[in-house]
Amino acid sequence: MKIKDYTTISTGLGFLLQLPFADNGVVSYKRPYLVIGEENNFLLLLNVSSSKGKEHKLLLDSNEEIIKYKPPFKLKSFVKFDALYKVEKCPTLNKFILSQGQSLVKDELDRLIILYANYVENNKVIESIISEEELNNYQSI
Repeated sequence: MKIKDYTTISTGLGFLLQLPFADNGVVSYKRPYLVIGEENNFLLLLNVSSSKGKEHKLLLDSNEEIIKYKPPFKLKSFVKFDALYKVEKCPTLNKFILSQGQSLVKDELDRLIILYANYVENNKVIESIISEEELNNYQSI
């Protein structure tokens, strides 16, 4: 399957990116993210984490299990609603698409987007905006 180019990246794709934590904490490794939408020239991403050994984190309102996680994620996972990453669309993203561009199944993606919208109505969400230049710098760390 041909990997999508950044101009056609759509919701449901997974990425493996090295980004700082939304609260500005430094990260020295790549983490998975899920595309949940677009805004202007930015992708809206939520951080995804493996559930293994962290099952207790599913008790938090800010976390939701991804039931049909494969593809694009290989491991049983959950999505974190308390931080939104706005990443500028750019060619660099092509290098970090998971599962050869296979998306999360539509019904699971729709479920997560609805739950995220409900979470946002009643909770604070930290937003982190990442420019193309910053994205390139973080990936080379």
